[in-house]
Amino acid sequence: MGAPRGKDWKLIGSCGVDSGQLMVCDPCYIESEWKPGVRSAWHDTIVLTDKGKRKFPGSKNWSWQYNGYGTTYESPQEALGGLSVNDAREQGLVKALPQETTNEFSYRGCCETAKKGSVALKFKAGHGGAGVCFSSGYGDGCYEVWGKVNNDGRFVEVRIIMG
Repeated sequence: MGAPRGKDWKLIGSCGVDSGQLMVCDPCYIESEWKPGVRSAWHDTIVLTDKGKRKFPGSKNWSWQYNGYGTTYESPQEALGGLSVNDAREQGLVKALPQETTNEFSYRGCCETAKKGSVALKFKAGHGGAGVCFSSGYGDGCYEVWGKVNNDGRFVEVRIIMG
């Protein structure tokens, strides 16, 4: 898909993407409704299975979640006797606890798009309308944003070209 055709369409800018997703919201809600510092839910939390608790009794409350910084699923874990999360999973010592989806107006809520493709974000009170978040075309990059104006010069449609 290329640029929209017709004299009513105008290139209004571009949007950089580094998280593989985009969000549409009214900026007036960011200060009052956005939940800052909420951890991403891209990856499930990893915990010990009963077998793992028997093998590593001193680590029975151990949990781990990939956050993209530092350790990975292949990194040795001290609490697992130097095994990586992947190795421990193959041996049945750990399991994933799927993250509950929240659709909250936060980075975590936005990251849920990785699992769903899109989410309607909720206000703190629990009702929808805070915004929408969706996976961006082919991931990270810089995407053109086009706006269609009516006879009054008002934007009546916006398109983001992601493919």
